[in-house]
Amino acid sequence: LERQHRHLERWGDLKVEPINVRVFVPAGHEWPIDHPGFQEYRMPVSEMTSGDWALLLKTDLLIEPRGRLIDEAYRKVTELGWRAAGAANLVDPKSNYSVHDLIECIEQDDEVEDVYAQETRRSVVQPLRSFARMPLFAESTGTSMIEIARPGALAILSLGRLPEDLRTVLATVFVRKLKADRMYASQIRRRLALSPEDTASARELERELAHHVPRTVLAIDEAQILMPAKANTLARQTLDSFVLEGRNFGLSLWLATQRPKGAISDAAVSQIDTFIVHRLSVAEDIRAVCGMIQNREPEKIRLEGRELDLAGMIRALDVGQALFSSATSTATRLVVGQIRPRVVAHGGEAF
Repeated sequence: LERQHRHLERWGDLKVEPINVRVFVPAGHEWPIDHPGFQEYRMPVSEMTSGDWALLLKTDLLIEPRGRLIDEAYRKVTELGWRAAGAANLVDPKSNYSVHDLIECIEQDDEVEDVYAQETRRSVVQPLRSFARMPLFAESTGTSMIEIARPGALAILSLGRLPEDLRTVLATVFVRKLKADRMYASQIRRRLALSPEDTASARELERELAHHVPRTVLAIDEAQILMPAKANTLARQTLDSFVLEGRNFGLSLWLATQRPKGAISDAAVSQIDTFIVHRLSVAEDIRAVCGMIQNREPEKIRLEGRELDLAGMIRALDVGQALFSSATSTATRLVVGQIRPRVVAHGGEAF
């Protein structure tokens, strides 16, 4: 860090500005060494679909009895209602459901008991009970989206401590909820644009808007985990929809990966118009990047008396240098730049 700050001093008027940042750690996965300012993140259980539960239970909704059971229980709890054996009245459906609601339906619903074997019901209830005991799943509403996405603030949701399946589901639910909230907020903005200023209706819309997420940039590190090019996962489907539609609702996406070759879905790649490319050494990754960049290649590139092609230039980049490619309607440029010195702790530095 001292070395990086010495580099920064040579950059003249460039100064380090304080960052308004908050870090959220999944509840139940805190470490004693965590900074005291870290906050808990709790899963919004009521936003989870039957597909999310199927992923966590490692089952298939259509083929396996366990998958069909969790799907039926989810629909009964959230849409249809269910009836306990011997009871006269239905238990009303609820959109704001909890894990315990799913368990009660599976254990007590008369139709479920008739259709599914006891062993099948037990194989679903047992892992659900394990999830219900986790602090991460303790609340049906979970951490509110406006608590995380605040104007002018950086929020970090740390998922690296979770198992892969749980990490994927949490990210999927989070992105789905973010998009839905911004979709609603953008409609309020349209209403405000058409409403006379300083009227009761406009003031009411402004108050409602304050309860929703502002325009947001979502940044995903190691994007190949959630958006693989070949696997058609729930996370990839959700993020592809975010990429294709998010701009309409004031949402932008930054993706970072160390494996550009086949790492990101084609739907996402087709929407990317800005690239920041650091040094790459694997030929397949370099070819992949050169194929995605939309700018025209320079006719000549010279470096220390040598003439290079675009691939050679990417391979020759030094630490801290990057190729910037922009193909927007207002800028069509391809330049090499120096990234400012790093001023935060980094745990991945090699010896």
